[in-house]
Amino acid sequence: MIETAFRSTRPGGTTVVLGFGYQTFQVAINQLMWLERTIVGSRNYRPADMPRVLDLVRRGVVDLDKVVSHRFKLEEINEAYQMLDRGEMLRGIVTP
Repeated sequence: MIETAFRSTRPGGTTVVLGFGYQTFQVAINQLMWLERTIVGSRNYRPADMPRVLDLVRRGVVDLDKVVSHRFKLEEINEAYQMLDRGEMLRGIVTP
């Protein structure tokens, strides 16, 4: 998925990788250098971002049901991590 996002990035553009995982990815060095594309990681958000995000959810601009790919009960947490390791999950939520 990261490779696809990178290949889809316009020349001079930036691909932002959100969240975390243990999978690896490869990019063609010529696309990185000649097209001057950038890859950056982001594991978090700033506290100042939260009111805006919550407002987008409240107004229905962001549909959380479409953002969350999997839901797990707490006793299923090992399965959640295994799916994450295999790259089979985009965003999961674990609930008690």
